Amino acid sequence: MWNIERYKDILEDLFTKDYLYRSSYDEWYRLKEYQKEIEEYILNTFGYTLCVSNDVISLNKYSLIGDKTKGIKGFSNLDEYIILPLVLNYLEDKYDLETLLISEIAEHVVNNFPEKRDWENRRVSSKLVRVLKYCQEKNFIYKLDGSEDSYEKDLEEVLYENTGISKHFMETLPFDLEGFDINSAREYNIKNLDKVQILRRGLLENFLITKEYPYFSSLLEFRDEIEDLFEELFGMKLIIFDELAYLLRNDESIKVSQNFPSPKNNLERIGLKFFKYLDKDKYQIEEALNEFIKYKEIYKPTFTKGNLNKKEETLLNEILELGVELKIIEVDKDYLHLSKYIEHFTIDILEEGDENE
Repeated sequence: MWNIERYKDILEDLFTKDYLYRSSYDEWYRLKEYQKEIEEYILNTFGYTLCVSNDVISLNKYSLIGDKTKGIKGFSNLDEYIILPLVLNYLEDKYDLETLLISEIAEHVVNNFPEKRDWENRRVSSKLVRVLKYCQEKNFIYKLDGSEDSYEKDLEEVLYENTGISKHFMETLPFDLEGFDINSAREYNIKNLDKVQILRRGLLENFLITKEYPYFSSLLEFRDEIEDLFEELFGMKLIIFDELAYLLRNDESIKVSQNFPSPKNNLERIGLKFFKYLDKDKYQIEEALNEFIKYKEIYKPTFTKGNLNKKEETLLNEILELGVELKIIEVDKDYLHLSKYIEHFTIDILEEGDENE
């Protein structure tokens, strides 16, 4: 039905890049030539839609089953999700290439924040900094001068430049955030997609899916067409066990989703290997820290210099956050609980990669 070889590279770009811009995307006119066929293919295959304007095209690749691990990486508090649209609102009124001071952005956020906060408190200002770093990552703004660390410590100025890209961000959100209800969204998604779309989405949007995932029991039934698609499109191999399934990634396909651990990411690699190293299902946090110190001493050559120089407690906390995000551990007030899924990981997923110096 579709000859994706004609635009396979464009499909990969849509999955791996936030936005494709007419001004900078070399294949823009070929994308427009095959736009209708690409839209039909993506909708039929995954149930995703394209957001199209005269100058920008992006893929609405939102999570089918939203939960607390599906938010913005780096955000840890609801305040940051409130600050982000306030910053975007501020940028909306600015010209392209207009310079901005962090103090002016902060003033706008303070004046429009729905609740009272002590914005001179470092913990509060750090939330704004995390949002602005996210905005830099998405190329909404460029930093011209200054340091966010200095702003957090001493409220020293930071100078940014507005790129003009932010105005496209709100247009591409798949839901109206006013009155948004995640449970209704889940029901809508599942009701309006067929089984194979839901399974493809689940594998694409998660590190692994388990028996609790919708239609997991149908995975073997659709295995061939799911496996063939991921192999053809992304070079991924489908791994299925009785209680879980995941996609084995190659170096390029890890770009498709941030939910996929990369063997080249040192934190993810040592974290997964540490969980594999532990031999009990449950540890007190202090006990887990002692085990991690032993692990670090044994496997020190696999740590980057940056991770070696971190305090063990700090590094372990980052690894535990990763484990919770990947749904392979649970952490409560005093205990670390390992899921049984870690025992299924093949050597491929834990293979050595290049160090991140």
